[in-house]
Amino acid sequence: MRNLLRFAAVVSAVAAATMPALAARPDVTRMTCPQAQEFIRKHGPVVVTTGRHTFDMYYGEPFACGRYATQPNYVVTRDGVECLIGYTCVPGGNFWDD
Repeated sequence: MRNLLRFAAVVSAVAAATMPALAARPDVTRMTCPQAQEFIRKHGPVVVTTGRHTFDMYYGEPFACGRYATQPNYVVTRDGVECLIGYTCVPGGNFWDD
């Protein structure tokens, strides 16, 4: 019984330690500008961390928002560049709307 409790405690500790890592968003501020652009282009739409307390969903293509307007977004990446990492969708139609 004692070994079973010890095993359960170890499994719980390992699970608790790995869960935040699995749930973490990719942080584009830790990538170079080309890495961040490629990541979003390849995985978009994707939610990424853009600062200490900020995150958003980014799209790799400017026409991915359908009936919403597209807004280009810039983030300072690891290499110190204010980088166009992708696009977000904002309320407002495109030029085909009446």
